[in-house]
Amino acid sequence: MGRKIATYSPVRCHWPYHHRNDKKHDKNQTEAFVKYTSMNDPAIITGIFTLGGVAIGSLATFLISFRTTKLENQKHIRELGLQLATTHFEYRMKEVQAIAEATGTNMEVQSLSIFVVEGIKMAEIICDPKLNAWEMGKRLAGLTTITKTVQSGIDAHK
Repeated sequence: MGRKIATYSPVRCHWPYHHRNDKKHDKNQTEAFVKYTSMNDPAIITGIFTLGGVAIGSLATFLISFRTTKLENQKHIRELGLQLATTHFEYRMKEVQAIAEATGTNMEVQSLSIFVVEGIKMAEIICDPKLNAWEMGKRLAGLTTITKTVQSGIDAHK
């Protein structure tokens, strides 16, 4: 007679302990075997790490994109504010020159820094999407308070 070939059956296994071979024990052994083998399956572990890597990469990409968008928006507001300030300063200089030539008196003009602060604050108010027209008008009206505060700070350092 030939040799008997050993076969493995998860239903009849004696892993991890040797117990009676009843149906409840066979079911528990099968569940333990499936749990043990499925948790150590390289494909599942690789898949978990791959999904984790994709999640981390997606989160990093989202955060970088959000930060870049925010920085670009701030840069746009500063550029708009500076453009508003230079335009307003040039207009005011021409206006003062015309009045000075007409009257023959010297007139004083606020410094460019006042116009820059005012222009940047105005650009921030205008570019804020959360403000409605009423709130925007109230904030623009309060801009003179900010201008006076900056002017008094400049005068104090002279």
